[in-house]
Amino acid sequence: MRYIAENTTIPVPKVYNCYEDEKTQRTHIVMEYIEGDRLEDVWEGFDLEQKEDVINQLKRILDELRSLEGTFIGCVDHTHCEDVLFSETDRLCGPYNSEEEFSQGIIDTLLEKEDTAFPRLVCEMVKDILKGHKIVFTHGDFLPRNILVKDGKVVAILDWEMAGWYPEYWEYTKIMYRPPYLKGWFKDGMVNKLTKPYYAELAVMIQAREVIW
Repeated sequence: MRYIAENTTIPVPKVYNCYEDEKTQRTHIVMEYIEGDRLEDVWEGFDLEQKEDVINQLKRILDELRSLEGTFIGCVDHTHCEDVLFSETDRLCGPYNSEEEFSQGIIDTLLEKEDTAFPRLVCEMVKDILKGHKIVFTHGDFLPRNILVKDGKVVAILDWEMAGWYPEYWEYTKIMYRPPYLKGWFKDGMVNKLTKPYYAELAVMIQAREVIW
């Protein structure tokens, strides 16, 4: 969050302290309290004009975030990827020097989980489709539960735990994996107004996640 605060105009809480508890080995963040409602709690009460205004605000936020380009794939401090995709392996996944290395990391995770015909097919899909993308800064969990609004204005983006440098398709595929299609901005068809859709990459990642989980 400090990196975002220093390099963008995106609204995030101020970080006062960050430390690791020696007993639990858990990391704790002490940060500013920002008054507002989670977007998922108030979305249905907005009229169409209000919804479109919020989406336009969020699009500007994502555009600014994605204007930050990186030279590796991993966390902002050049450590491994903190993403649930890699939560089933004991390996440290990354940092990766290129998208090719990152895609190989996905393949290794797939085959570690199950080395049979279908996972191998998904691996071929990864090789064929997950390539040639820019590396951009990515939130990694850009969902209504992590967006605070007040009086129709976006006042904070929360939960940067999985943020880092990722291929440009990553944000869209994370937003679209198993969303509540029958409610919220998914029901209203607003997601494609937030960011460019990556349909082929989404299809690959849905299959990859089905193998891993």
